[in-house]
Amino acid sequence: MSKPRTHSGIEGPFRTLVGTLVFVAALVVGRPARAGDGGAADSGSLDSGHDSGHDAGHDAHAVSTGMIEIMPISATVAPGATQQFIASGGSPPYTWSLTLDGSGPSAQITAMGGLYTAGAVDGMDAVTVTDSAADQATAMITVAVVKVGIGAMCMSSDTCPSGATCVDGVCCTTGCGGQCQACNTAGSVGTCVTIKGPPVGTRAACAQSDPNNVCTSKVCDGTSATACTSLVGPSTTCGVASCVDGIGTPGAICMGDGTCQKVAPASCGVYACVSDQCATKCIDDAECSPGNYCNVTSGKCIHQAVPDGGVGATSGATPVASSSGCSLVASPSPARPALMLAALLGSFGVWRGRRRRRP
Repeated sequence: MSKPRTHSGIEGPFRTLVGTLVFVAALVVGRPARAGDGGAADSGSLDSGHDSGHDAGHDAHAVSTGMIEIMPISATVAPGATQQFIASGGSPPYTWSLTLDGSGPSAQITAMGGLYTAGAVDGMDAVTVTDSAADQATAMITVAVVKVGIGAMCMSSDTCPSGATCVDGVCCTTGCGGQCQACNTAGSVGTCVTIKGPPVGTRAACAQSDPNNVCTSKVCDGTSATACTSLVGPSTTCGVASCVDGIGTPGAICMGDGTCQKVAPASCGVYACVSDQCATKCIDDAECSPGNYCNVTSGKCIHQAVPDGGVGATSGATPVASSSGCSLVASPSPARPALMLAALLGSFGVWRGRRRRRP
């Protein structure tokens, strides 16, 4: 009676080595590497996997036995990445199978589509295509983690250099886990620094002691790496600006001591409300309060004054609105010149009479 067969710790590496030797031998003798040659383990075809941006470069020549060919004949991908294989020649339809899974049990290929998904660890995989006449062709896949440098974008620490950690979306020299630390700060990407302002990424937000008072919120102060120690300051608003019927109230800001700035409403004077505040200059009369007009030259609202070339308002003239928005001097009444002439003639007559009475 034979003893049960046991599996040693070298079975995986042995299978990888045997599969590789079978593939090389197929290239030398000019026939396809077949799924059953050399004892390479069969590993039934599986469903498709995940999308990835790590499709590898590959040789441009296909392994050909008879008429069936496979492209590419080799590829290098990262764990979990995908690679599309294409078959041609032979006798369609084609069936795809994974004949070596050195990258782990999660490695798979779609039976009819040829879409391969790498396993989770470094290793060597083999993909075989079989046509309806049982002719086969095989491609070898190297599964290896593609490393990036410090400061480079990352999804996992596995892609970072030895000892580095993927933090804030980049490979960082340290773990950088303090509430007021970050590794993606401009000018220091890849190096953990202590920051000012709100915490970055998934770190806990700073506390606000009074939920009804935003000015009691804390922020990182640039000195403590582990906790938010400063109260928010002028960059945080705590009151909304408003302007109604010529009365404006400015917006308020936090004072940095947990309190909100005290503001008081004030008249807009010769100006009108524009949006939520008093206007401070004008381009037309709409930005001036009632009874005032816009001097477009100076950009200021003027109280009942009439532009006259800079000399001053014309005495007795009545302002009249023009199509340009400025006020003009109305023409004098036609009766006014006649009255002035009569007064002048009367004065002249009195003067002549006095001269005649003199001896």
